[in-house]
Amino acid sequence: QGEVEKALAKIWAEVLGVERVGRHDNFFELGGHSISALRVVTMARTQDIPRLHLSLKDILAKPTLHALAGTAVSPMILLNRNLAKPPPLFCIHSGIGTVLGYLSLAKRFNGVRSVYGIACRTLADPRHRDDTLETMANDYAQLIQTFQPHGPYHFVGWSLGGMLAALVAAKLEEVGHEVAFLGLVDPPVPSLLRKNANVTNWQVGFAGLLQKVCETTGNLPSVPLRLTDPLETEQPLLEWVRSQMDCGWIIPSGAYEGLTAEDLTRRCLIERALDLAIERSANSLRSVNVNVNCWWVKDRSSVEIETISNQLGASRIHHWFVDADHESIINSTELLDSLFQGVKNACI
Repeated sequence: QGEVEKALAKIWAEVLGVERVGRHDNFFELGGHSISALRVVTMARTQDIPRLHLSLKDILAKPTLHALAGTAVSPMILLNRNLAKPPPLFCIHSGIGTVLGYLSLAKRFNGVRSVYGIACRTLADPRHRDDTLETMANDYAQLIQTFQPHGPYHFVGWSLGGMLAALVAAKLEEVGHEVAFLGLVDPPVPSLLRKNANVTNWQVGFAGLLQKVCETTGNLPSVPLRLTDPLETEQPLLEWVRSQMDCGWIIPSGAYEGLTAEDLTRRCLIERALDLAIERSANSLRSVNVNVNCWWVKDRSSVEIETISNQLGASRIHHWFVDADHESIINSTELLDSLFQGVKNACI
């Protein structure tokens, strides 16, 4: 309905290789992934669709034509086929705020179990702030109950998402709900995460982000100290990034090719907001009743593993080690197969 939805439908059909796209069809359920989402952004920009200024964060936060063309926004994003049974698997965002990292996992469960990703609210609403990780987890627990009012609940969290998943599980158990599965993928130690949170010099953090997305250790433009903190307003940083991209000084490449100035600015804002929430959070996780399954990178510190185990309840934790680094573990076939079996066993 409407010229924007029709124009987007044609782009989606071409990118995803499908004949027809409905206004409520989910981009990821149709087979979309991070690279195809970037292709949609590029094609939409090239075609100059009226009244549409599309960026990657928009597709992540609003993965249907109806939502993209309108104002409907929810941090709860369906990542594969919607099934009435069994209960869904909820995956909570990592430190970059998006749920793109869970697309391989969602594909592994497609047709077997629905997978929902919970994105950081700041991704869609730049004005949103969470005081602490605990308040964020309480918010997510309430959101989850609107989709699934009663247990048993199933959770997976990678990186920061592991901490949040554990906090959500503890909150739901506290109010009498059953959590049947809690899978943590290389989660951080809360006290170390809090210690390393960058709450003062945001320019240094953004410079590191630019080096990552431009896949270079060479010269990149220095972020001017005069720029306003994006927590106050995104506009000055956004205008500066646009100018540097127009001049060819900032060129996202590799897996990040196609990222817009809006995407980079919003990611900076999300990292800033999360760092402040982390800095105000507790130094420990809460104990849970559910049996916990943890997957670690092969060289993870035994001291850190023991610390997290003690906080959650060491007698109820099962450990697996995966031949991968922190960034790649979530897409590791070894992890996906093991996690799939773990969820299956939890339902027996």
